[in-house]
Amino acid sequence: DEFDQMMEAEIRKDEWIMDGNFNRTMPYRLSRCDTVIYLDYSRVTCMLGVIKRVLTTYGTVRPDMGEDCPERVDLEFLKWVWNFNKNKRERYHQMLRDATHVQVLVFKNRRQTKKFLESLS
Repeated sequence: DEFDQMMEAEIRKDEWIMDGNFNRTMPYRLSRCDTVIYLDYSRVTCMLGVIKRVLTTYGTVRPDMGEDCPERVDLEFLKWVWNFNKNKRERYHQMLRDATHVQVLVFKNRRQTKKFLESLS
């Protein structure tokens, strides 16, 4: 309930940026947004990102996390990341196709994402 209230408060603002692939709230967020940036990275890229993050921040609280949420990793999470494209990718692509009012930007690798971000400045 608290998460939903916080999300609703953000979505009511004139401008907002939200990240995450929370299945339960995705349809609602898609109905309220005008642009989606979808990082459609390979499983290897995602796994390397997780490993790098864990090696550099394990046991500490990252600035983008809650204060009582230190970096950790377990086999279940690694399996979820490894199988994300196989298990979830098509569902997300379908949701994005169905959101016809939304501008969808899909980046396949970090180089494309970096180039896009650099173009904003």
